[in-house]
Amino acid sequence: MRMRHEPRVLQLKNGMCVEGATLVVVRPCLGGGDDVEDAELAMVAFGDGVYGETVEALLKSKSYLVEMNSF
Repeated sequence: MRMRHEPRVLQLKNGMCVEGATLVVVRPCLGGGDDVEDAELAMVAFGDGVYGETVEALLKSKSYLVEMNSF
């Protein structure tokens, strides 16, 4: 899974502020162009509006790969 986090206040176009926004995309990582697939999946899930705008901003930030192993 990939995680993106904005620890500072994120100013949206409509004047609203979001603090500590986090986006986690959970799916198998196959290597290569995962960022593009993550962006498509996140935009379909959150669509337009405040959430969509927040996702767009988070997709521009650095992503972290979090590995999960079954136990």
